[in-house]
Amino acid sequence: MALIEIPLMLRNSLYVSILTALSSAIALVYQVVLAMTFGTGADMDIYLCSVSVPLTLIGIFAGVLGYKLVPALQSAVIRNGSSDQLVRTLSLGLGGTTLLLGIIGCFFAKELIPSLNLNRTLTERVIAIQIANVAWLWLPLAVLSYIYTAALHIRSRFISAALCQSLPTVGALAGCLIGRYQWGLSA
Repeated sequence: MALIEIPLMLRNSLYVSILTALSSAIALVYQVVLAMTFGTGADMDIYLCSVSVPLTLIGIFAGVLGYKLVPALQSAVIRNGSSDQLVRTLSLGLGGTTLLLGIIGCFFAKELIPSLNLNRTLTERVIAIQIANVAWLWLPLAVLSYIYTAALHIRSRFISAALCQSLPTVGALAGCLIGRYQWGLSA
């Protein structure tokens, strides 16, 4: 029996390794697009100030969920035979809470952005507020992504889990490209 499990474990490890490398490549593309879009000047400062608070919260949620969620879901499977109820509860609870937090963040972006960007023109502040609004809406999507990634790991669907894990970075990449073309930002 152990001889059958080793190739399966090796195959799954290979999948996870390749998809983690793909996720890193997507993150690199995001950094390149970020540099091409905003350069190293005032536009980059505006972008970083606009996304700093939402991305910090995403990082906190990602760290906590990444560390605690898979063991919690595994315990639910052992206790109940399924983790579906816990995934639904977390999706509604955390997803709803972070959606509410994202809406509040969008509402208060008008007050927060001017305090972070003191020496900016009105046009730059308006662009920063628009970028912040998009970034605040990443928050619930990223949290849901982490919940479903953990659920897919429990079900040994590693390819889907690794692809789901890349969604926040792909969202950030899309946000940069939208900013570049909609708001005319360029390096």
